[in-house]
Amino acid sequence: MFHTQGVMVRNMADAQLAHEVLIKQDPRDPWWAPSLPASSGIEKEKVAVCIDPGGFGTDPQVARAVEVAADAMASAGYDVTFVDDIPRIADVIRVWASLLMTECAQATEAIRPLTTPKFMRILEALIETHGILDLQGFIKGFRERTGILRDIDLFLEDYPILLTPVSCIPPMHVNAEPETAEAMTTFIQAQRMLLTGNLTGLPALAVPVLADDDLPIGIQLMGRRYRDRDVLRVGADLEREIGFDLSKLWDRL
Repeated sequence: MFHTQGVMVRNMADAQLAHEVLIKQDPRDPWWAPSLPASSGIEKEKVAVCIDPGGFGTDPQVARAVEVAADAMASAGYDVTFVDDIPRIADVIRVWASLLMTECAQATEAIRPLTTPKFMRILEALIETHGILDLQGFIKGFRERTGILRDIDLFLEDYPILLTPVSCIPPMHVNAEPETAEAMTTFIQAQRMLLTGNLTGLPALAVPVLADDDLPIGIQLMGRRYRDRDVLRVGADLEREIGFDLSKLWDRL
Protein backbone atom coordinates (compact mmCIF):
# COMPACT_ATOMS: atom_id res chain seq x y z
CA MET A 1 0.00 0.00 0.00
CA PHE A 2 2.78 2.45 0.84
CA HIS A 3 5.09 1.43 -2.01
CA THR A 4 5.61 4.48 -4.22
CA GLN A 5 8.13 5.33 -6.89
CA GLY A 6 9.95 8.61 -7.20
CA VAL A 7 13.25 10.00 -8.36
CA MET A 8 15.73 12.58 -7.14
CA VAL A 9 16.44 14.94 -10.02
CA ARG A 10 18.34 18.10 -10.88
CA ASN A 11 15.36 20.04 -12.17
CA MET A 12 11.76 19.80 -13.30
CA ALA A 13 12.74 18.87 -16.85
CA ASP A 14 14.43 15.78 -15.42
CA ALA A 15 11.36 15.04 -13.30
CA GLN A 16 9.05 15.26 -16.31
CA LEU A 17 11.33 12.98 -18.32
CA ALA A 18 11.60 10.48 -15.47
CA HIS A 19 7.81 10.40 -15.08
CA GLU A 20 7.34 9.32 -18.69
CA VAL A 21 9.73 6.42 -18.07
CA LEU A 22 8.26 5.36 -14.73
CA ILE A 23 4.64 5.50 -15.88
CA LYS A 24 5.09 2.85 -18.58
CA GLN A 25 2.95 -0.23 -18.02
CA ASP A 26 4.74 -3.40 -16.94
CA PRO A 27 2.97 -6.75 -16.43
CA ARG A 28 5.19 -7.41 -13.42
CA ASP A 29 3.47 -4.54 -11.59
CA PRO A 30 -0.10 -5.58 -10.72
CA TRP A 31 -0.78 -2.18 -9.10
CA TRP A 32 0.13 -0.14 -12.17
CA ALA A 33 -2.16 2.81 -12.83
CA PRO A 34 -2.10 5.30 -15.69
CA SER A 35 -1.28 8.98 -15.56
CA LEU A 36 -3.91 11.11 -17.29
CA PRO A 37 -2.89 13.43 -20.15
CA ALA A 38 -1.80 16.88 -19.03
CA SER A 39 -4.34 19.67 -18.97
CA SER A 40 -3.73 22.50 -21.38
CA GLY A 41 -2.39 24.80 -18.68
CA ILE A 42 -4.03 27.77 -20.40
CA GLU A 43 -6.27 28.33 -17.39
CA LYS A 44 -4.12 28.23 -14.27
CA GLU A 45 -5.29 26.01 -11.42
CA LYS A 46 -6.50 27.26 -8.06
CA VAL A 47 -3.80 26.67 -5.45
CA ALA A 48 -4.49 26.11 -1.76
CA VAL A 49 -1.57 27.04 0.51
CA CYS A 50 -1.34 25.59 4.00
CA ILE A 51 1.64 26.47 6.19
CA ASP A 52 0.80 24.26 9.19
CA PRO A 53 -1.25 21.23 8.09
CA GLY A 54 -2.84 19.54 11.06
CA GLY A 55 -1.88 22.37 13.43
CA PHE A 56 1.14 20.61 14.94
CA GLY A 57 3.51 23.50 14.26
CA THR A 58 5.86 24.45 11.43
CA ASP A 59 9.40 25.79 11.75
CA PRO A 60 9.63 29.51 10.80
CA GLN A 61 12.22 28.81 8.06
CA VAL A 62 9.93 26.24 6.50
CA ALA A 63 6.96 28.61 6.80
CA ARG A 64 9.00 31.24 5.00
CA ALA A 65 9.73 28.83 2.14
CA VAL A 66 6.01 28.14 1.73
CA GLU A 67 5.28 31.88 1.66
CA VAL A 68 7.99 32.48 -0.95
CA ALA A 69 6.57 29.70 -3.11
CA ALA A 70 3.03 31.06 -2.73
CA ASP A 71 4.18 34.53 -3.85
CA ALA A 72 5.94 32.96 -6.84
CA MET A 73 2.83 30.99 -7.80
CA ALA A 74 0.73 34.15 -7.67
CA SER A 75 3.31 35.95 -9.85
CA ALA A 76 3.09 33.06 -12.33
CA GLY A 77 -0.65 33.65 -12.69
CA TYR A 78 -2.10 31.06 -10.32
CA ASP A 79 -5.13 31.78 -8.13
CA VAL A 80 -3.54 31.37 -4.69
CA THR A 81 -5.56 31.05 -1.48
CA PHE A 82 -4.17 30.52 2.03
CA VAL A 83 -6.19 27.96 4.01
CA ASP A 84 -6.02 27.23 7.73
CA ASP A 85 -5.93 23.46 7.40
CA ILE A 86 -6.39 20.40 5.19
CA PRO A 87 -8.92 17.66 5.96
CA ARG A 88 -7.92 14.69 8.09
CA ILE A 89 -4.16 15.32 8.51
CA ALA A 90 -4.14 14.13 12.14
CA ASP A 91 -5.96 11.00 10.99
CA VAL A 92 -3.37 10.50 8.26
CA ILE A 93 -0.57 10.23 10.83
CA ARG A 94 -2.50 7.83 13.06
CA VAL A 95 -3.80 5.55 10.30
CA TRP A 96 -0.48 5.50 8.44
CA ALA A 97 1.43 4.58 11.61
CA SER A 98 -0.99 1.89 12.80
CA LEU A 99 -1.29 0.15 9.44
CA LEU A 100 2.41 0.37 8.64
CA MET A 101 3.62 -0.79 12.05
CA THR A 102 1.23 -3.74 11.89
CA GLU A 103 2.68 -4.74 8.53
CA CYS A 104 6.27 -4.15 9.68
CA ALA A 105 5.69 -6.34 12.72
CA GLN A 106 5.04 -9.26 10.37
CA ALA A 107 8.30 -8.65 8.51
CA THR A 108 10.88 -7.68 11.13
CA GLU A 109 13.04 -10.75 10.53
CA ALA A 110 13.00 -10.15 6.78
CA ILE A 111 13.94 -6.49 7.32
CA ARG A 112 16.68 -7.15 9.89
CA PRO A 113 19.48 -8.29 7.51
CA LEU A 114 18.75 -5.36 5.18
CA THR A 115 19.36 -2.57 7.68
CA THR A 116 21.34 -1.57 10.77
CA PRO A 117 20.88 -2.61 14.42
CA LYS A 118 20.14 1.02 15.28
CA PHE A 119 17.30 1.18 12.75
CA MET A 120 15.89 -2.11 14.04
CA ARG A 121 15.89 -0.83 17.62
CA ILE A 122 13.93 2.24 16.57
CA LEU A 123 11.54 0.21 14.39
CA GLU A 124 10.82 -2.28 17.16
CA ALA A 125 10.23 0.58 19.62
CA LEU A 126 7.83 2.23 17.14
CA ILE A 127 5.94 -1.03 16.75
CA GLU A 128 5.64 -1.21 20.52
CA THR A 129 4.55 2.44 20.72
CA HIS A 130 1.86 2.23 18.03
CA GLY A 131 0.83 -1.35 18.69
CA ILE A 132 -0.19 -4.16 16.37
CA LEU A 133 -3.75 -4.11 15.08
CA ASP A 134 -5.90 -7.20 15.27
CA LEU A 135 -7.93 -8.25 12.21
CA GLN A 136 -10.88 -5.99 13.05
CA GLY A 137 -8.54 -3.08 13.71
CA PHE A 138 -6.74 -3.65 10.41
CA ILE A 139 -10.04 -3.73 8.50
CA LYS A 140 -11.14 -0.55 10.30
CA GLY A 141 -7.82 1.11 9.38
CA PHE A 142 -8.42 0.48 5.68
CA ARG A 143 -11.98 1.75 6.03
CA GLU A 144 -10.65 4.95 7.62
CA ARG A 145 -8.09 5.25 4.84
CA THR A 146 -10.89 5.20 2.27
CA GLY A 147 -12.64 8.02 4.12
CA ILE A 148 -9.43 10.05 4.23
CA LEU A 149 -8.93 9.56 0.47
CA ARG A 150 -12.47 10.72 -0.23
CA ASP A 151 -12.22 13.83 1.97
CA ILE A 152 -8.92 14.94 0.47
CA ASP A 153 -10.13 14.21 -3.06
CA LEU A 154 -13.14 16.45 -2.39
CA PHE A 155 -10.83 19.21 -1.11
CA LEU A 156 -8.78 18.94 -4.31
CA GLU A 157 -11.92 19.42 -6.40
CA ASP A 158 -12.02 22.99 -5.07
CA TYR A 159 -8.23 23.45 -5.10
CA PRO A 160 -6.60 21.20 -7.71
CA ILE A 161 -3.10 22.05 -6.43
CA LEU A 162 -2.08 21.96 -2.78
CA LEU A 163 1.09 23.78 -1.66
CA THR A 164 2.48 22.79 1.75
CA PRO A 165 5.80 22.07 3.45
CA VAL A 166 7.56 18.88 2.42
CA SER A 167 8.71 18.56 6.01
CA CYS A 168 7.57 20.92 8.73
CA ILE A 169 11.11 21.04 10.14
CA PRO A 170 14.29 22.04 8.26
CA PRO A 171 16.34 19.27 6.61
CA MET A 172 18.87 17.42 8.76
CA HIS A 173 22.52 16.79 8.07
CA VAL A 174 23.72 13.26 7.33
CA ASN A 175 23.74 11.01 10.42
CA ALA A 176 21.54 13.43 12.35
CA GLU A 177 18.48 11.18 12.24
CA PRO A 178 16.43 10.54 15.40
CA GLU A 179 18.03 8.23 17.97
CA THR A 180 14.96 7.10 19.92
CA ALA A 181 11.40 6.00 19.25
CA GLU A 182 10.10 9.18 20.91
CA ALA A 183 12.27 11.37 18.69
CA MET A 184 11.26 9.33 15.64
CA THR A 185 7.57 9.78 16.49
CA THR A 186 8.08 13.56 16.60
CA PHE A 187 10.04 13.40 13.35
CA ILE A 188 7.28 11.40 11.66
CA GLN A 189 4.72 13.98 12.74
CA ALA A 190 6.81 16.68 11.03
CA GLN A 191 6.70 14.64 7.80
CA ARG A 192 2.90 14.56 7.80
CA MET A 193 2.50 15.84 4.25
CA LEU A 194 4.90 13.20 2.95
CA LEU A 195 2.76 10.64 4.77
CA THR A 196 -0.35 12.11 3.15
CA GLY A 197 1.00 11.37 -0.31
CA ASN A 198 2.13 7.96 0.91
CA LEU A 199 -1.24 7.00 2.41
CA THR A 200 -3.45 8.43 -0.35
CA GLY A 201 -1.36 7.66 -3.43
CA LEU A 202 -1.91 11.20 -4.73
CA PRO A 203 0.82 12.68 -6.95
CA ALA A 204 3.24 14.83 -4.96
CA LEU A 205 6.35 16.75 -5.92
CA ALA A 206 9.06 18.44 -3.84
CA VAL A 207 10.50 21.70 -5.19
CA PRO A 208 13.48 23.48 -3.56
CA VAL A 209 12.80 27.11 -2.70
CA LEU A 210 15.39 28.35 -0.18
CA ALA A 211 18.64 27.12 1.34
CA ASP A 212 19.77 27.07 4.95
CA ASP A 213 23.29 26.02 5.94
CA ASP A 214 23.75 24.71 2.37
CA LEU A 215 20.71 22.46 2.76
CA PRO A 216 17.68 23.07 0.51
CA ILE A 217 14.33 23.88 2.07
CA GLY A 218 11.57 22.82 -0.27
CA ILE A 219 7.81 22.83 -0.58
CA GLN A 220 5.47 20.08 -1.67
CA LEU A 221 2.94 20.30 -4.48
CA MET A 222 0.13 17.75 -4.44
CA GLY A 223 -2.55 17.29 -7.06
CA ARG A 224 -5.58 15.28 -8.03
CA ARG A 225 -5.48 11.54 -8.54
CA TYR A 226 -3.71 10.47 -11.76
CA ARG A 227 -2.94 14.12 -12.60
CA ASP A 228 0.82 13.67 -12.21
CA ARG A 229 1.59 15.60 -15.38
CA ASP A 230 -0.35 18.62 -14.16
CA VAL A 231 1.61 18.62 -10.89
CA LEU A 232 4.88 18.44 -12.84
CA ARG A 233 3.80 21.33 -15.08
CA VAL A 234 2.97 23.47 -12.04
CA GLY A 235 6.33 22.52 -10.51
CA ALA A 236 8.11 23.64 -13.68
CA ASP A 237 6.28 26.99 -13.53
CA LEU A 238 7.33 27.43 -9.90
CA GLU A 239 10.94 26.52 -10.70
CA ARG A 240 11.07 29.11 -13.49
CA GLU A 241 9.54 31.80 -11.28
CA ILE A 242 11.86 31.20 -8.32
CA GLY A 243 15.06 30.38 -10.23
CA PHE A 244 16.54 28.34 -7.38
CA ASP A 245 20.00 27.08 -8.38
CA LEU A 246 20.73 23.55 -7.22
CA SER A 247 24.10 23.28 -8.98
CA LYS A 248 26.19 24.21 -5.91
CA LEU A 249 24.40 21.59 -3.84
CA TRP A 250 24.86 18.93 -6.51
CA ASP A 251 28.57 19.80 -6.72
CA ARG A 252 28.94 18.72 -3.08
CA LEU A 253 27.67 15.20 -3.78
